[in-house]
Amino acid sequence: MKLLKLLILAAFTAVTLSSISGCASMQNMIVENSIEGTKGSEDSKKVAAFEKKFTQVLEDIKKKDGYKKLPLEDEEDLAWFINLSFKLWDKQISKAEYITVGEKKFPGYKETFEYLADEFRK
Repeated sequence: MKLLKLLILAAFTAVTLSSISGCASMQNMIVENSIEGTKGSEDSKKVAAFEKKFTQVLEDIKKKDGYKKLPLEDEEDLAWFINLSFKLWDKQISKAEYITVGEKKFPGYKETFEYLADEFRK
């Protein structure tokens, strides 16, 4: 089963945040695989709540004028982003840490991470 999850995740390597929102079951598998082993990921209710929030944030991004999309070009970047966002949403890291870590990986996207931090913390 883990191999299947990895294959599915690999198939979505070129997928951006706005385009993975179309297939909820695939998105859920990607989210679950990305946070696997992270503190809190063993709680299925918590994972389901995060998946719902993640989907909501993706939908909100589509409506946001001037949103600068993160350049998530491969499965590693996507998994990193989902994991970081889960930690923020679960209050394992602060908004400031989220923005700092995000901007370190993607310089020039501070406003994007500020917006995302606010959305994940609602």
